[in-house]
Amino acid sequence: MVITYGIPEGFPRSELYAVTVNGQEAAVGHTDAADFACLATDGPLDVEVTVASPPGTTAVRPLSRGITPSVHERRVVFRLPCPGSVSVEPEKLPPLFLFAGPPEQDPPSRSDPAVRWFGDRRVHDVGELVLQSGETLYVEGGAAMRGHVVARQAHDVTVRGAGIIDGIGLRQRKQWRRGVLFEDCDRVRVEGVSIVNSPGWTLVFHACHGAHVAGVNEIGEGLGTDGIDVVSSRDVVVQDCFLRNGDDNLVVKAFAPAEGRGRGGDVDNVLFERCTLLGHGGCAMEIGHELRTDEIRNVTFRDCDVLGIHGHGAAIGIHNADHATVRDITFESIRVEHHFTRLIDLRVIASRYGKDSERGRIRGVRIRNVRVTSSPYNAGYTVSLIGGYDAAHDVRDVTIEGLYMDGRKATGPDDIDLYVRHATGIEFR
Repeated sequence: MVITYGIPEGFPRSELYAVTVNGQEAAVGHTDAADFACLATDGPLDVEVTVASPPGTTAVRPLSRGITPSVHERRVVFRLPCPGSVSVEPEKLPPLFLFAGPPEQDPPSRSDPAVRWFGDRRVHDVGELVLQSGETLYVEGGAAMRGHVVARQAHDVTVRGAGIIDGIGLRQRKQWRRGVLFEDCDRVRVEGVSIVNSPGWTLVFHACHGAHVAGVNEIGEGLGTDGIDVVSSRDVVVQDCFLRNGDDNLVVKAFAPAEGRGRGGDVDNVLFERCTLLGHGGCAMEIGHELRTDEIRNVTFRDCDVLGIHGHGAAIGIHNADHATVRDITFESIRVEHHFTRLIDLRVIASRYGKDSERGRIRGVRIRNVRVTSSPYNAGYTVSLIGGYDAAHDVRDVTIEGLYMDGRKATGPDDIDLYVRHATGIEFR
């Protein structure tokens, strides 16, 4: 089964790309950062992309999917073997994202009074939508809700659908709101939606207990457009997301209770897995900078593809600018296709984003099964950093196991241009 959801009337259309999948036309939308099409499939897709000008050398990424396209004049042809979002990247042109998830299961009833339904293949200008306990926001495939979403002190709240949440109106009015914000909430689910043009952090969980995110796609442009922010929250799972952001993609932070309506406090038991990440300003996987709590613990980033980190960010980052102890952190089964200034960056620092007078610590970081592809731009520019602030606020016990640079195993600091200060127990395996 193949579903091409289309793009609602009133939403910008691509002038570069036309797409067919299994012979069906798939409408292509446009943002300043990338063009995109929304699809669903339970099997393979035969994709044909027609480009406005000859595309030249073209890649389909993540490369781990093993897709080699063929180019015929202005056409790019390839097979997508199973559901999963990809980036089609012709030479010297903006990318085309194909958001190809599995078909929806058991969509809610439009007549259910607890469902806030947006459909009919059109753009709904909403402004601010506030969700209450037990409510579901459902954006139907082919439709868009223009505005931002907030839930505070609520429980059992859901945002789902194959449609679009669009923050362009907020950006144009320079209203720097969070795209979708859950604050002081319990048992939250976000599934399937595509969130574009957010003026600020795109999807935020602040002081939440129990959240699950699956199959969310994001396109953000400009600093401050973080992808998914887990802030002072616990028991959070994020899976199978495709994130293109102008700042950090996946990020953990902690605020003091006075900085919001939420409870604040420690971060515990967070899992990010099977995500595809493209950053244009921040880190792909980040803990920090704001860590105003006692502990950040038990955070795992697993089985993720980093398409690229451009600018000053790192592929793997911890930046502790406040008093927290960051411990028991795992980065595993990571594939990095492009990075520039930093590969690994684990530091206790003083930063303009920190507010605490006391510095923190980092304890127990495992980096394992990492495959890195380098480019001619890396040599002489790319470094890795592990450093404490001083001898009392240091980094201890970092294990780097099975990290491969262009297929060659890193056996010591020189292999990844690693610089160290106020750090002990760094081991390569």
